[in-house]
Amino acid sequence: MAAPCCHGCWLLPLLMLLAAAGALGAEGASLVLVQLDVESLLPSAAAASCPTPQEQRPGAATATRMPIVHQHGPCSPLADKHGKKAPSHTEILVADQRRVEYIHRRVSDTTGRMRRQKQSAPVELPPGTPSSSTPASSLSSSATSTNLPASSGRALNTGNYVVPIRLGTPAARFTVVFDTGSDTTWVQCQPCVAYCYRQKEPLFNPTKSTTYANISCTSSYCSDLDSSGCSGGHCLYAVQYGDGSYTVGFYAQDTLTLGYDTVKDFRFGCGEKNRGLFGKSAGLMGLGRGSTSLPVQAYDKYSGVFAYCIPATSAGTGFLDFGPGAPAAANARLTPMLVDNGPTFYYVGMTGIKVGGHLLSILAPSSPTPARWWTPAR
Repeated sequence: MAAPCCHGCWLLPLLMLLAAAGALGAEGASLVLVQLDVESLLPSAAAASCPTPQEQRPGAATATRMPIVHQHGPCSPLADKHGKKAPSHTEILVADQRRVEYIHRRVSDTTGRMRRQKQSAPVELPPGTPSSSTPASSLSSSATSTNLPASSGRALNTGNYVVPIRLGTPAARFTVVFDTGSDTTWVQCQPCVAYCYRQKEPLFNPTKSTTYANISCTSSYCSDLDSSGCSGGHCLYAVQYGDGSYTVGFYAQDTLTLGYDTVKDFRFGCGEKNRGLFGKSAGLMGLGRGSTSLPVQAYDKYSGVFAYCIPATSAGTGFLDFGPGAPAAANARLTPMLVDNGPTFYYVGMTGIKVGGHLLSILAPSSPTPARWWTPAR
C-alpha cells in the first residue's frame, strides 16, 4: 500500500483542486476560485543548514527508512551548486496544469490508452548495442529489427522528489526519482553506447558488481514486463512515460540496498538508451502495483507496505518507509485503497474537498460512488 503520512506535509491539495475544478468546468458548471496563501511554502533563509536525516530503521526490524528530498532543493545531492536555476513558479504551475490534463485523459480510459500506446509507440535499441554483462556481445540481428512497444509510466514532469539507493556488490550509491505511478525500477548503465542523459553521479557499471546477472529471454521474469525483447538470449525492457521520456536496455538482477536492508536478486532495468526529463538523477524507483515493482518484489520482506512523507518545502526533508513496522503519525487518518482499471495505479475514495474549513461544491453530491483519485508521487 502507499500512504503519505507526515504531520506538516501537504500532499497535492492544489493539484486535486485544479483537477476537480477542471472536471467541473468541462461540464459547464460555475468555476470555484479559492485564493491560497503560499508564503509558508517558500524556502526559508535558514535552509542552508539542511538537516537531512540519515537512512535508518524507524524503530522496528521489519522496516527501513530513507530520506526524501526535492531534487532542486538545498538538501538534494543533485542540486546545482553553480548557479543553474531551478524551475520558476510559473513553469511549475504550467507543468502542474499539464499534469492535471494528462491525469484526466489517462484515468478516463486507462486500459484503452495503454493498449493504444503499446501499438503506436515503439522503442528500439540501435544495432550493435552491447550487452551490459558481456561487453563483447551485441544485440542479435532479430532483436535490432524488432520494435519494442512502450508501456506508459511516469506522467508529465513529476520527478521532483528523489531518494538514495545502493546497487550491486560492492554497493554503489545512486539518487533516483521515486514514482508510485510506474512499476519498473531502472538506472543508467555503462557502457551506454546508445544514449544516456547527463546525470550527477557515475553510471552504474555492471561489470564491477559480482552479483549482477542479465535475465534470460526464456525466464518468466522477462514475461512480466509490459514491453520486452531479446538480444543474444538476454531479456530487453522498454518503458515510455507520459511526457515522452523513455528508457530501454537489459533487464537484469542484482543486490539492492535500502537503508540497512538488502533485497537480493532484485530485478531492474539496466538502461542503455535513455532520454527525457529525469533531471540529473541516476534513474527511477518504481513503486506501482505491477509485478515488476519494488513493493511486489520485496513482498516477503515488507509485506507490500510502504509510506512516504513529502517535505512541505523544497528546502525540507521527508522520508520513505518500507515495512509494516514503520511508525504511523499520531494524527494520521486512514482510508481504504480502491482498485480500478489500471494495474499500476493506487486510488482512494474522495467524498469532498475543504479549503480553510469550507467544503467546496465541486463534487456532485448525487454521485452514487466516491470520486476516485490517482495518488502519484510529486
